[in-house]
Amino acid sequence: MLDEETRGLLWSSLEQHAAYLADDANIAFHNNHGYYQVAGQLAMGRRFAGQSPLMKQAQQQGRKRLKRMLEQQFAPDGVHREHSPDYHRMVYDTLKALIDSGLVTDAPTLAFAQRIEEALSWFVYPNQRIVNFGDSDDRTLVRKPREAESKWLTPEMRFWVSGGQVGSAPAGGARAFTEGGYWVARQAGADPGQPAGWSYLALNAAFHSRTHKHADDLSLVWHDRGHNILVDAGRYGYIGKTEQGSELWLDGHWYADPWRVYCESTRAHNTLEFDGRNFPRRGVKPYGSALQRWGEDGASGLMFAEAECKHFGAIRHARLLVFQPGQWLLVLDWFHDNKGAPHTARQWFHVGHALQVAADQAQYVVALPGSTQPLRVAALLGDAQPSRLYLGEEEPQAQGWWSAKERDIVPNYAFCHTLEGVGSGVLATLFCFSERLQPDHDWSKVNASGRKGQLRWMDDAGVHELRFERLAEGELSVDCRLRPR
Repeated sequence: MLDEETRGLLWSSLEQHAAYLADDANIAFHNNHGYYQVAGQLAMGRRFAGQSPLMKQAQQQGRKRLKRMLEQQFAPDGVHREHSPDYHRMVYDTLKALIDSGLVTDAPTLAFAQRIEEALSWFVYPNQRIVNFGDSDDRTLVRKPREAESKWLTPEMRFWVSGGQVGSAPAGGARAFTEGGYWVARQAGADPGQPAGWSYLALNAAFHSRTHKHADDLSLVWHDRGHNILVDAGRYGYIGKTEQGSELWLDGHWYADPWRVYCESTRAHNTLEFDGRNFPRRGVKPYGSALQRWGEDGASGLMFAEAECKHFGAIRHARLLVFQPGQWLLVLDWFHDNKGAPHTARQWFHVGHALQVAADQAQYVVALPGSTQPLRVAALLGDAQPSRLYLGEEEPQAQGWWSAKERDIVPNYAFCHTLEGVGSGVLATLFCFSERLQPDHDWSKVNASGRKGQLRWMDDAGVHELRFERLAEGELSVDCRLRPR
């Protein structure tokens, strides 16, 4: 179809492109941009390998690079290292396309691809939307049964995206991604075949690089009784480059748009904030995975996990989550400044934008449509001070906002428990589905090291007594007993 001049021009252009891609200096190995470069190199090389030694070399080089980049971008447990389940999905989509087109055929890569998809299945909410940690939009993954079977390899992904119509329901329980840096717990409702009835909790304990990393160390998200209860801030968009050397740039922000700055901030996530500062991301060594220990009680369904990291070079921060799916969630944070400096510590929580929250003396009450009980929130240790409710505020600083997609931001409720002027402390917040909730502040206590504690409260079910022990070495011990009313 082409004359010789046009054919020669296109071929010489392709040879120039191949020469450019052959140089490692031109490949962005550190992020997904380089991954797409290599995908293109593979496609180009295979198409013309029989016509040009240069193109055959490109194909061989592309295969080696793809293995290298998969090992670099994904942890051995299959989790993408760019802190974003949506980027995990996007990069895997390209890998799946390479496999489906026959560009990738070797058994080790095919096995790793399946591991990547299995890991991704743990980052799908029961409402069939992707968990929006980091730079992830609130993306729906809903597919019709035939589409689910053609797009996904694993029965777990097919189950979640099809609403249980195809695939198979996974077993309940928890999964620790020790290299990737996440812990996920999920439990079926009355009908395991209906994803909407499942409970879901995820802890983010990952810091692999600056790429797509928010100031969100040890944040969490929670879905239960058909609703996103505790939510991440979202992405908002990559808008307005920061000026090098500016205050925002020094604080780790690559983008200057105020809403983007908010979505990256520590106070926009379900974690601790010290003195109104963001956790550092620039000029600090990433810790990889902060996940320490985890466990579950098969008889009661209780699941728990512990993570620990250091902030600002001196503040040790350990987070313990104890989860009774469909009933209650305990979030316990211990911190200690090794330099003895005093701090104001705020334990922030952000509620799904579709839910209403009211203050009830020292507690918060979240109304969940369809639930027979409200969700009550209370501090189990008496030193913590509850804040007022925040909702869609811009002054003196933004608080109480959630972004579902590019350039979209809506109000949602936020609140925190605070400790003032302390060098070390413990915050223990309980979320409980109950008409009433009565913490026992006199009985509840945690030792100074945060290693051992006991917490007691009364709700509609009766009196709960929870004891935990975080030994310096060995297993994490958590036990909760219920005395019915």
